[in-house]
Amino acid sequence: MATVLPNMRQRSLTPKQLTALSTVNWAAVARIRGLSPATISKTLHGQRRNPMVRRIIAIAAGLKPEELWPELAKKAPRGKPWAA
Repeated sequence: MATVLPNMRQRSLTPKQLTALSTVNWAAVARIRGLSPATISKTLHGQRRNPMVRRIIAIAAGLKPEELWPELAKKAPRGKPWAA
């Protein structure tokens, strides 16, 4: 799977991230987690934005979800900032 993730290449992944993603058997991960391989593939290619599947992908690759999808980095908490 060396040529996977065309949309992720645009994010300039590090060699560690690319290696981690390309060495995983995604069909096996999908079977273990009870998912369709298409679900994993669509999430990897940016066609779906399922947080649970993104987390499964990151864990299987040995990375944090925020490393693969920077937009998942913690944002300011919602709510009333003045409420103590």
